[in-house]
Amino acid sequence: MKIQTKLVLSLGTMTLAIALAYSALALWRICQNAERNTDDIKAVIRRNLEREIWSKARDIARQVEIYLEAHPFDRNDDKLHSIAVQKIQQTGYSGLHDGIGRSDGCYVFHMNRAVEGKSLSGFRTKLPVLWKAIEFSLHGRETSSYYLWDDNGRMREKFFVSIPAKGTDCILFATVYVDEFYGPLRDAERAIRAELLLTIRLLLGPAVALTAVMVFVSLLLARRMSRPIRELTARAQAIGKGNLDEKIAVRSRDEIGELAGVLNRMSTDLKAYIDNLRKTTAAKERMEGELNAAHNIQQSLLPHTFPPFPQVREVDIYAAMVPAREVGGDFYDFFFIGQDRLAFLIGDVSGKGVPAALFMAIAATLMRSFALSRLPPAEIMARTSEELALQNDSRMFVTAIYGEYDLRSGRLELVSAGHNRPVMIRGGAPEYLALPPNIPLGTGFRRAYAVQALEILPGDTLFLYTDGVPEALDARDDFYGEKRLLSVLASGGKSNSPKGLCEAIESDLQRFSGGVEAADDLTLLALKINSRK
Repeated sequence: MKIQTKLVLSLGTMTLAIALAYSALALWRICQNAERNTDDIKAVIRRNLEREIWSKARDIARQVEIYLEAHPFDRNDDKLHSIAVQKIQQTGYSGLHDGIGRSDGCYVFHMNRAVEGKSLSGFRTKLPVLWKAIEFSLHGRETSSYYLWDDNGRMREKFFVSIPAKGTDCILFATVYVDEFYGPLRDAERAIRAELLLTIRLLLGPAVALTAVMVFVSLLLARRMSRPIRELTARAQAIGKGNLDEKIAVRSRDEIGELAGVLNRMSTDLKAYIDNLRKTTAAKERMEGELNAAHNIQQSLLPHTFPPFPQVREVDIYAAMVPAREVGGDFYDFFFIGQDRLAFLIGDVSGKGVPAALFMAIAATLMRSFALSRLPPAEIMARTSEELALQNDSRMFVTAIYGEYDLRSGRLELVSAGHNRPVMIRGGAPEYLALPPNIPLGTGFRRAYAVQALEILPGDTLFLYTDGVPEALDARDDFYGEKRLLSVLASGGKSNSPKGLCEAIESDLQRFSGGVEAADDLTLLALKINSRK
């Protein structure tokens, strides 16, 4: 026999008859008084409510009529507004809408000025009961109605009255929450609670005696049932301390025996799970170590010593790359391809993680190799695109900007492969440069890349970045945007160094994101011209 059956047979029989008798008596008294009191009070409340709201509405309507006998009707008349819109009790108010003789009307004066001028026909589907009363009042007749109003997700009953204002096409309306007048009903509830306390007193004496009997019987039963439970507890504690080979030998056929079997199976499953978790953790640690190594290798591929050319005083350059994961697909580079010619580039590989990092390494190596071969900028981009397209089964591509600057002439040549527009800061004023549109690298399409040549002056700063900057998100999923970037560059453009400019952008991005994890890699590169050679 199971424990549940034992308890029901031993205790249920003794408690059932007494509990039913006293509970029936208590419920009968409570229900009889509650129904009688509640119905009577609700009827009184509604009569008083209707009488008071009708009286108040007629009084306000008469005030409006008296005022209009001496003044012309003006929707902008604040005095008329203060007469028509009055507070009623704690939650109610009055107002004025037009529409007599028409099929619809608009609010003229309302407690919430934001709805003044809005049509009443919106209630046609939202509140059909209220709209039926409004339609009736548009015929110039007094009316009233009860309806339900959604008060911040809670449906509350309201009472509505409308009275035509003589001499106008307007109707004075008044509305109030019904539950504001339920003070008498609350008194009835207190009376019901008093009846309930009386009933509890009637039950208290027998309940105490019955409880004593149940405790005595429970103690007798507990002695017989606690022996296997104590054994089960001891074995379960051994399993909890890590001895997963411990088996529970309780052989009873009730719930205790079933629980023993469940714990034995659980210890076996838990042992297998721990072994699997140990293997999974070791594999994860190896993967994390490999990713950290890949991160260090990727960072070492990028120039990270600043200033990179301390002997060259004509220019100052700084760059930074922050991957969204351990490794990323953004890259930058800068190097001299002649005594007086500085090459620089920035790029963004489609995708993230290890595949993007590998593709990034190939793209950066190709562009550096072709640049050091002294190919023209357009040819560098075309050759790189062709090489990346070969055996590109993953269909990845690269957006990039490649530039060459002549230290003597000040001539700057830029080629964009579908990349974000660069920014030129001249005299502290940043402005986006419009470069010829070109397709990204590695798409497989053979296209000639257009070059933009311009003169850059001492004091100018060229700022390049990847799409991780304007597409950064805050906690509300709003974008950082190009306008904010220009604003920060305008204030940070007064910095005397490219490093200070990049650090200003990074700091503002951190403030903007508010701790939201970056979804894309972030790369910045700033080139400042100090003088001509």
